[in-house]
Amino acid sequence: MFTYLKFADSHIANATLTPDTEDALYPVENVQAEPAAETYRSTSASAQKILIDYAAPVLAGQFLLINHNLTSAATITLRGGSSQDPDGLDFEVVIPWATRNAWVLFDALETWRYWSLTIDDASNPDGVLEMGLLLHGLKWQLTRNFNLASERRSETVNQALESEFGVITTGQNLYQRTRFVATWKTTTDAERLALAEFLARLEKERGGLAWIPDPDETVAYYGRLVTDHSEVRRFAHITDFSGLELLEDSTGRSLF
Repeated sequence: MFTYLKFADSHIANATLTPDTEDALYPVENVQAEPAAETYRSTSASAQKILIDYAAPVLAGQFLLINHNLTSAATITLRGGSSQDPDGLDFEVVIPWATRNAWVLFDALETWRYWSLTIDDASNPDGVLEMGLLLHGLKWQLTRNFNLASERRSETVNQALESEFGVITTGQNLYQRTRFVATWKTTTDAERLALAEFLARLEKERGGLAWIPDPDETVAYYGRLVTDHSEVRRFAHITDFSGLELLEDSTGRSLF
């Protein structure tokens, strides 16, 4: 089922974050605000912890690391508890590594005031840990999944210049992103209203969100809705939502 978390619904912006180490030019506060291209950076890649302190317990069902530089050898552990620096006895989950964006859906909703994120990636060639956003909140899912034949278009943006004679000179690769294109068919008024409300709350480009098209896969994206859409009533309560495109935000260009 299509699972998502809007940036506006993430708890992290209201937390006090305390990292083990921090590059002053890339403060930890960067993971609490868009854009995802502005990152937090540690000063070491070995056993780094970020304490996450809320004013009161928060209810959560998922956690995501957006625009990270972690390698497949990284160990990522999230803990929650009733005391600062949780020891894992109350709640602990290992977040599987995935390219660019790592995420985990909890087996059940968890409610804790104190959380911690520990990452050990000692062999990381960058020598530091980097991430653009942390997202922490409820496990939001649409009541109706998208139709078969959805598209995931890979887009690459390079420095390129074409002369008046049509000669193309290319420079460095700037970034790569995915455009997710899908349609939905709702079969009840409740499904139609739920999907329409979801799209309206995004306010098109204004609403950043992380989305997981299929939780059985490892892929998650962070971006926004970039198209208007139409609702076509096919028969009785059957409605088609067409022309929906979600486009990944640029992750910027790494300085490593």
